[in-house]
Amino acid sequence: MEKKLQTTAVNKSNGNDQSHLLYQVMEGRDDLISEQFSDESNEQNEAYKKAMDLVTKGRKALKSAGGAHLTFRKNLVTKINLLNGKGSSEIETLNPDDKIQAVILDTWTEEVIKFLALKTIVGDNTEPCQFLPGHGVGIGWKVLMMTPSLYSKICLAMGNQNVFDHDPFDTASSRIQEKHKIKRFNATLRAYENYFDEPPKSLYWSFYPKKQQEEGFFASVIKQCGVDISFLSDPLATEQRTREPGMSPSMPSLM
Repeated sequence: MEKKLQTTAVNKSNGNDQSHLLYQVMEGRDDLISEQFSDESNEQNEAYKKAMDLVTKGRKALKSAGGAHLTFRKNLVTKINLLNGKGSSEIETLNPDDKIQAVILDTWTEEVIKFLALKTIVGDNTEPCQFLPGHGVGIGWKVLMMTPSLYSKICLAMGNQNVFDHDPFDTASSRIQEKHKIKRFNATLRAYENYFDEPPKSLYWSFYPKKQQEEGFFASVIKQCGVDISFLSDPLATEQRTREPGMSPSMPSLM
């Protein structure tokens, strides 16, 4: 009976990987299954290591740029309210003593560098481009381009022969081009999770510009990070409020 069962499993395994795995277990070869999962884990670790190595190179190039780095931050902070849909009517200035502002700028810059790392990995330097940044990352990317010496230093530090240019189709508004942009954006989100082993932060990676919130900007930012902000309106509040949805942006659908 046992021999017949094994023979049946063998026959099914010829065209079915799942049956093949079942046969391996029946034969006491579960070590091969463990090895298969181990290989997948190693591949993920290698992908993460490769991506973070590029991010590290980008960070070093940024920090070694001196005055160009400061210029970039001064330019970036003027766009900070665009993250929350307030437009450019309220211009912020760089405040070295503002810790929350510093966290936002640092994280924003990091997400731009991660996007450039993804483009570097796949060699996304020809039109039409494969990847499309989120709204916030796109703003940060354009601001970085405003300091050409810094931008080229980061791109070259990652091993690119040239800087990445914006795809002219990024600003196209026809229905067909919009669908293409959505496909590219969704592909970018999947690549982000595959290489960085975490979902992208929605504050910087939403497809559409965020609508203006009634609450204060920084309260809104903290809230989007899933942090309870009840203490901002009621310092003595003791009840734990419902946690806000996570940071990962949802993928827009093709209509």
